Amino acid sequence: MIARQELRAVAFARNIDYLSAEDHSKIDAIEVDLDHLGEPAVTCMLSYKLGDRGKPIPGELFAIEPRESFFKIAGSYANIRWIE
Repeated sequence: MIARQELRAVAFARNIDYLSAEDHSKIDAIEVDLDHLGEPAVTCMLSYKLGDRGKPIPGELFAIEPRESFFKIAGSYANIRWIE
């Protein structure tokens, strides 16, 4: 769909874990890679813990440099045809 220029934005979410910078403990998080034809990509992460009965308790939300870029081709944006 991206190659056929049918999309202008993409949000790709996945469950991940990473190590805490403070104590190197495992942290569960949702990672969302956001990309748009006219804006830079960004990756957002929302940490969480599972509470009683498996209910998620959200933690810190933060953004980092993009881990995925869907619209960039060879270091520059693809030839963009805007879809009305």
